[in-house]
Amino acid sequence: MSILQTPTVKFTNNMQLAVQQQQSKLAMHALQQAGSGEMTEVTNIVGSALPERISTRFQAINLKSGDFTRRWAPRTEPYVFVRGVDTIDQMEAGISLQGAYTMTGAATLKRGKDMAFLEGYYGVNYTGKTGQTQVTFPAGNIVPVDFGAAAATGMNVDKLAEAQRIYRAGLVDVESEELFCALTSQQVRDLQREIEMTSRDFNQWDAPVLRDGKLTKLLGFNFIPMEFGNAASVGAEVAALTLSGSNRRVPTWCLSGMAVVTWEEMFARVSEREDLNFALQVYARNCQTATRTEEAKCVQILCAES
Repeated sequence: MSILQTPTVKFTNNMQLAVQQQQSKLAMHALQQAGSGEMTEVTNIVGSALPERISTRFQAINLKSGDFTRRWAPRTEPYVFVRGVDTIDQMEAGISLQGAYTMTGAATLKRGKDMAFLEGYYGVNYTGKTGQTQVTFPAGNIVPVDFGAAAATGMNVDKLAEAQRIYRAGLVDVESEELFCALTSQQVRDLQREIEMTSRDFNQWDAPVLRDGKLTKLLGFNFIPMEFGNAASVGAEVAALTLSGSNRRVPTWCLSGMAVVTWEEMFARVSEREDLNFALQVYARNCQTATRTEEAKCVQILCAES
């Protein structure tokens, strides 16, 4: 809604924000770290090893070098929100527009956190001593769109079970790791049709799959309803990352499998613009980057949405 559309009748005394996602839904379910400089080292990953037997008396120690890799997060351009509140618009609206635009700015930048999360989840990540080695999402960690069927299907329990199998095969400890799965409204509807969603065998009183008609948890996955493929919510470029052809790339991840690095949490100012007849300027800015910490801890599920 543009400012020119805000004039109201004299006695109007309230205002609401247009329909929009007002809170971050994905970024909060990841490791959090402060960023600095052009490139921040997120984690050092020490490689796994097998024990060796001592086979003889006074056997010499077989000293080996440690095996570890680094994961990096590059600083990206900040997200910014700027709106002007003209004096004439303020008078015609009959209420304070400043507060409404301030709330809109906060909601916009919180969605920006999720945009950064999705860019890091789907995109190229960086490893190596100085973060110059590029790593793409591994094909082996993608559940096919036709898994368990003769043709492309939407989200179902079999695909979730296959995603869990991939985690286990990658030696991820799913008993101790917290798993998450973001679902669009279409995947939510797909799962609501599954018999496991309503079966008493799955819906125990202390761990229901459905609560008040909303999906909660199944096969270890915590469900996060979000229109992550909607350009109105995450922008056209990020929404395109969530597609493989016409199929949705549904993200699942371990809590420790994603990291959000923050250079600037929130900078906000409301100031007068003398050069614009003292109109108010609402300005807000933040800067985050996200990255996978380990490829084994992220699994995509391809889903048809037609």
